[in-house]
Amino acid sequence: MLCVIGSNALRTDLTEPLTRTRSQHLLILVALFVSTTGDEIALVALALKAAQQSGALASVSVLLVAGLLPGVLLSHPIALAADRYPVKRLLAVVLLVQVVIAGAAALVSGQWALAGVAALLGGFGSVAHAATLVLVPRLFAGEQLLKANSMLETARSTGSILGPLAAGGLIALIGTGGALLVDAASFAVDLLIVVLAIPAVASATHPAETAEPTRAGSGLRAGLQMLWGDPVIRRALLPLVFVVVTNSVMNVALPFFARDVGTSGFYGVAVAAWSAGLLIGPQLLLTRLGKAAPVTLILVASAGVGVGQAGAGGFAVPALVLVFFVVGGVCNALVLVSMRNLIMTRSPDGQRGSIGAAYGATMQTAVIVGFLTAAPAPEHSARWVVLIGGLLAVSAGVAGLIAGQRGKILARGLR
Repeated sequence: MLCVIGSNALRTDLTEPLTRTRSQHLLILVALFVSTTGDEIALVALALKAAQQSGALASVSVLLVAGLLPGVLLSHPIALAADRYPVKRLLAVVLLVQVVIAGAAALVSGQWALAGVAALLGGFGSVAHAATLVLVPRLFAGEQLLKANSMLETARSTGSILGPLAAGGLIALIGTGGALLVDAASFAVDLLIVVLAIPAVASATHPAETAEPTRAGSGLRAGLQMLWGDPVIRRALLPLVFVVVTNSVMNVALPFFARDVGTSGFYGVAVAAWSAGLLIGPQLLLTRLGKAAPVTLILVASAGVGVGQAGAGGFAVPALVLVFFVVGGVCNALVLVSMRNLIMTRSPDGQRGSIGAAYGATMQTAVIVGFLTAAPAPEHSARWVVLIGGLLAVSAGVAGLIAGQRGKILARGLR
């Protein structure tokens, strides 16, 4: 449920901002919050269900990878669907299917069956993610787009924090099956908003686009060519992919690192510190920082993610780990919002679905590579894994800044 949904007054010209009331703004944020909270509840419930049935850590790893693979392996048909079908109809179908899948998951047992559920939810979630890059720029134009992406990231981060907490309480009260039914209900809420609230003008294909260019320029290959062929996007994306790999490695090592630094309960505190940064970062983009050159901001923030990670691993003192994790979380949010905004603003409307699918596949591949890279590391080396990964992330961000000096004029033109 990565879709962004909202209600807006109808206009005939998509090049102008759609009229939105405060209640409509709130509806968009609430919808994404409900969506993300449901995702987190499902993730915790499925992981716990898999662990209880198999008793092996490998079952959780299989579950996580299964949820990511469809977004990579099926990115071509996902790209075609996002570009060729009206967004409202596509999201409605995706959410309806997810209601059924999440409801059925409550009755499913067995490691591979649960992995199949995760794969289905992840695959349809990737379709919704690609549709997001099509929909959001149609609802918010010009300077409104960065503000919208910042607020949406805040809603998403809030759901990511509260979702696991809600999952714990729900599982204790009604079990993993009941928690999955709550996830199904969250899909149903989003489906209702999509059907009733998304305006037809934002759902249809862009009037300036013809059918032929869309057919000629759709699909994974076209999306990858546009994503990596744009020198501005590529300058920010290449170091970011490396940072995502190193950060995913840290996520695997983090439970062991937290145990060595503090106590068994310190892991949750460390995650909360990073999550606090995720809430702070988008708010900074609503200040003058949001007017900075986006590529430079992404590269500096990418290096900042590495600073947060390397600082925590280097000092390995609970109080300092928390401080550095807040810094890392802030920079993490700056990267996510700025990169999404950059891609939206530099992508033609008729091809945003293909570019969104290509971007999602690129990021998910980086996460999988990070998971696999961390697998052979012994648990007693967790601190060094966190430290070295952070230093590599800093290096990637700095290298991007140095390499980008030749494109300084182009970067200034984006201010």
